[in-house]
Amino acid sequence: MTTVGYGDMSGANTEERVFCIFLMVIGVIVFTFISGAISSVLSTIDGSSTMKQEQSLYLSKLQTNYNIKP
Repeated sequence: MTTVGYGDMSGANTEERVFCIFLMVIGVIVFTFISGAISSVLSTIDGSSTMKQEQSLYLSKLQTNYNIKP
């Protein structure tokens, strides 16, 4: 999740290591936010599709029960 390469470039002193750790944490937070946003959008799309299917099924049952011709 937080790899930054094969080790050919790394922090040489404490400040550089802390900066790299900070960037890794920010990267994980941004990745989590983007993943959550995409997941939310996909669940909303799926939910509206399911609702339309349920409404269509309900209308079909009403049509059958009350002998309504299309």
